[in-house]
Amino acid sequence: MAYSADKSIDRLVRSELGNGARLVPGQKHGKLILANGKRITFPRTPSDRRAWLNLRGDIRRAVREIERYNGN
Repeated sequence: MAYSADKSIDRLVRSELGNGARLVPGQKHGKLILANGKRITFPRTPSDRRAWLNLRGDIRRAVREIERYNGN
């Protein structure tokens, strides 16, 4: 099952699912729910060439927030 038509986004979503995130599927967008409860929306069929970079940045910011909250 592909989570996105973009291969880079699909690999990133698979990686996060392997790290314990949950997936809420949708027709146009999917939602990742990270371990800290943060919801990150990603496009299933992106039209923006920066969609992968934006998703990666969103995940990085959420992980940094987790680390900051846990005092790491």
